[in-house]
Amino acid sequence: MNKNLFLLPILVGVIFFVLAVILFTFIESPFPYFAGLFVAFIVFEITFFYRFTKNKNETRSKL
Repeated sequence: MNKNLFLLPILVGVIFFVLAVILFTFIESPFPYFAGLFVAFIVFEITFFYRFTKNKNETRSKL
């Protein structure tokens, strides 16, 4: 696997985690860290799936 494949989803996940924790703390959620972790995980999975599919299509087009 390409290291670059993991770099962007992790970065986006961390950014969304920080933003979600700030948002959920601001709206006084009882568990802002768990909610932020959930949001970050969902965004990480979507971003990783998009990058994985894009990488797979590029690899197929080279063949």
